[in-house]
Amino acid sequence: MSKIKKSWMVLGTLAVLLIFIIAGTIFYNNCLRNPASEAAHLSSYLIEQDNIMDAMLENMTITPSGNAELDFLLGMVAHHQAAVELSHSYLNHGSSRKFKKLVREIIEEQEEEIEEMSRLADKLQKNPTDPEAYEIYMDSYNNTLSLHQHIKHGTSTDMTVEEAFAQGMVKHHQMAIDMANAVYNVTNNSEVQELAQDIVDMQTDEIQTILAVR
Repeated sequence: MSKIKKSWMVLGTLAVLLIFIIAGTIFYNNCLRNPASEAAHLSSYLIEQDNIMDAMLENMTITPSGNAELDFLLGMVAHHQAAVELSHSYLNHGSSRKFKKLVREIIEEQEEEIEEMSRLADKLQKNPTDPEAYEIYMDSYNNTLSLHQHIKHGTSTDMTVEEAFAQGMVKHHQMAIDMANAVYNVTNNSEVQELAQDIVDMQTDEIQTILAVR
């Protein structure tokens, strides 16, 4: 047998072995994670989730500007950033391939909307909203924050990472829907209205998808 053929055979054997190693690793990560490892991942995820939610609520406690559209955008940017961080945390601790595919889509969508909202916020001037309409918006916004103060899970281990992510993200998305509806009802800015409606539609669809995958 020529040296060239032997080299190709060795390379072929190594390639097959590499494929088996990769396939075995994927199978292990997705199907064979032992209960102790699963519990450790869940505990770490829940702690990270609580820290992310605490930071989000703090960042969403904004100084009123008198402009409902601007306050909405600033609050929603902080809200979306938390969704991105939660999603990255899930990718580090979760094991479901279906969930990971969905989570990557959430990250992409949220980051695109963060860019759009940041652009709009820079574009908006701090012209005051009608005082009565602004009061209505801020009452709704503060009520939404108050209702979601207990969005955290704590460190219970009576669930999987997937269940924890699903429960947290559904609540998180509902918060975005409430915020978007609140600003839609008071703004005359067509771009903000369109953005708010897009958020309502997309977050509603994602809630249904999360529940279906779960």
